[in-house]
Amino acid sequence: MYINNAKIVMHPVFGEIRIGEKFEKVLSLPVFVRLSHKSQLGTKALSGIINAKHTRLMHSIGVMYLVDFALKCIKENVKEFFPLNEREIEVLKLAALGHDLGHLAFSHSMENIETKSHEERTIECFLINANEINQIFGYDITSSVLRFYENKVQENTIDEVDIQKILSFRNLLIGDLDCDRMEYMSTDNFLVNGKKTDFVKILKHLSISSKNEKITLVYDQKVLPIIVNMLYDRYVLYDNMYYSAGLKLSEMIVRKYIELEKIPENQIELMQEYDLLCKLDSYLDSYCLPRYKRVAEALLQGKIEDCLIIRIKDNEQFRFFLRRLEDILGNSKEIFMNIDRKKLCICSKENEIYIRDENGVIKNIKHFKEAMFITNQPVINYNYVMIDLKNSPDLNEKQKIKIRELFNEAHVKIKKRFKCVSNNRTLNDFSHILEMYNSKNKQYNKEEIEYYYKIENSIDKVILKYVKSKNGEDCAIIQIFQNDGFDFIKYYESKFYNCKTKKEILEYANTILKYKGLELIEENKLLDEDVIVYKITSSVILEDKENNYVIKLSCINSNSINEKMRIKNVVLEAELIKGNEIALAYLQKDLEKFGYYEVKKSLYEWLGI
Repeated sequence: MYINNAKIVMHPVFGEIRIGEKFEKVLSLPVFVRLSHKSQLGTKALSGIINAKHTRLMHSIGVMYLVDFALKCIKENVKEFFPLNEREIEVLKLAALGHDLGHLAFSHSMENIETKSHEERTIECFLINANEINQIFGYDITSSVLRFYENKVQENTIDEVDIQKILSFRNLLIGDLDCDRMEYMSTDNFLVNGKKTDFVKILKHLSISSKNEKITLVYDQKVLPIIVNMLYDRYVLYDNMYYSAGLKLSEMIVRKYIELEKIPENQIELMQEYDLLCKLDSYLDSYCLPRYKRVAEALLQGKIEDCLIIRIKDNEQFRFFLRRLEDILGNSKEIFMNIDRKKLCICSKENEIYIRDENGVIKNIKHFKEAMFITNQPVINYNYVMIDLKNSPDLNEKQKIKIRELFNEAHVKIKKRFKCVSNNRTLNDFSHILEMYNSKNKQYNKEEIEYYYKIENSIDKVILKYVKSKNGEDCAIIQIFQNDGFDFIKYYESKFYNCKTKKEILEYANTILKYKGLELIEENKLLDEDVIVYKITSSVILEDKENNYVIKLSCINSNSINEKMRIKNVVLEAELIKGNEIALAYLQKDLEKFGYYEVKKSLYEWLGI
């Protein structure tokens, strides 16, 4: 951030921002100055990306600018009625400027070690500095800001500030389409990825409705495509940057270090990022403990060999991954390991994004077809496991080899498919098979619609499909088959939860193929004759603790439609979750007693393509 004089700030995206006299004085308070020592992107500031080092102070000034800009647009678009007085505008701008005061050093990287959220600490910061802030403005502005944060109306009016009115504008700062998101998406994407986004255009079409004396923020339908793009881009940014495995690795190492040092939270609250970095820098000397030196090398020099991390979006797959990891670790205790979980909702179902259509009717965004694929998305779960083999003295070489194999094979699935001569027997026999294994596990039933895309000349190598589930977990899937010479269906599988069109799926698939070093799929190779498969799946987990294996056994009843040809399939599918591949061979022998034999056809042949 470059300050030419006391009242002008140059923002990397929004350009020249003029700071009013009162807000200039607020920015000189120590509690606000501390924001200039906190990285907006947390531990990503430690990476080799030079432009990832912008601060929370720059972000906060940008958010205040956008809130002020939004209010000016509303005033311009609603010429006959603007409900806010000068003090109420100041309350909204101060709430925007101070919304991140409670962040610790490295921002969100510290969240899992906190007993208090950064929102709670922000309120504490305003309470502690209330006298100084109120003195600058000449009235009790902090009480109104706190009501705004807490979304409470305890008093109707505080020093000429109508609390109900300012709460009507709360979505400008806290919501699915707020100025906070617009700022960090614009700035982070521009500085790190060089991508410019024109979200300011959304605010130019912002107005209000005051029906039944209730003020509602309303956007013109002209900017609906930009709003949808913003919500989608937010997911992409989270998936590729904020929730990437690389960023989470550095976050987990920082948190693990604080856990080892047993640094209390009240001390962490007082720490600046340079305090932690100076301490880590001292660990690079040879006389310090090896594990602390290892932490310093990983964070400051990027030496992360033998430091493994995996990101798994599927909750069931994540649980089985942890169980397999626990089996390998055994009784080992001195393990440098961390587990983290995050959730992402692209657009909450309770969102308050309102659009005025061409006829002047105000409707929630979820009622527009253009936005359905965004508003109908489920909450996406991100699960992470980090383990530093070099910094875990309890692990022997055999365990380390098994752990590496587990991390490498987490997305590789091994299956066998079986079919009976008589389809009518299959559904009845499934329960008898479970009785044979004395399975008491809960049975999972799922109904799905799958769209398979045929790829010319790559039938047995790559399969693309889009799965539309009744449970809302729609996703695109790429399967890359691996032939290792054994009699198993073995493939690498990766899911992406926000692909809808063939073009989007192809773009995603080619990213995976490029990463794998495989030939990319050209657009003309993706044939239009896709296959729609209606599936009803009943699954159960078979576990044999004595022989140390876990198999997911599913009975799949499907109807495939392709070129007016209807084929009915009822198959049993066995997927190896844990253990040696030979467990599937043993299961195959048991199923043969019931008249089930392995399906040798490729998946495309099985679907009737």
